[in-house]
Formats: sequence, structure tokens, C-alpha cells
Amino acid sequence: MIFLKSVVRASVIVIFLIYSIPLYAKEGFTAEKFLQFTKAAQESYFQTSVTMAGVIATQTRKDLARCIDEWYFGSSETSQKRNASMLALMKKYPKHHPSGIIAAAINKACGSFSK
Repeated sequence: MIFLKSVVRASVIVIFLIYSIPLYAKEGFTAEKFLQFTKAAQESYFQTSVTMAGVIATQTRKDLARCIDEWYFGSSETSQKRNASMLALMKKYPKHHPSGIIAAAINKACGSFSK
């Protein structure tokens, strides 16, 4: 089941990245700008970012990948709760890149990507 979720998420990520890398890689992209996105766009960014982190973790630390999966994708209520907490961090650190904030939230919840 987790493998199927990972394959679906990875496919979504590839499509998302193809169409959005220029925006997110652009210099000066900050949480302040992210907060101007629609709620749907924010949720998509969160889901894609967390999925990518999980996929990366499957290559080096299966325990971390499982933690990320349960931490964010445990239920739709859980995902909404995590989105709200990351949005709060975005508001607290508006000059930081959204991906760094998401990575910090994952690190706090599940541990470091490096052993």
C-alpha cells in the first residue's frame, strides 16, 4: 500500500515539477510570497514537498520515510493539521524559502535526513 502511494505521489511530483520549477526555483521565492498563493496551491505545494521528502527518504532511511508518511498522510485531518502548522511557520518566518520551512518541520517531527 505504501509503495502504491509512493508511485502515485512520485508521478504527481514529476508532473508538478515539470510545470512549476521555474517559479519555485526563482531567486527571492519566500514564505511571504507563498502565503499569497490560493489555499489549493498551498496545499498542493505542501503535499508535493512532503511527498518528495518521503520519496528521497526511501532511498536512504526507510524508518524516516515511514515516519514522514504517517506524520503527514495518516489521514486527511492529519494533513490539514500539518498544513496549518506549516502555514503558521511561514507566517513566523516570511523571509525564508518555503521548502526550508517544510524541511525543518519534517526534521522536527521525524528526525534528520542524515543519520
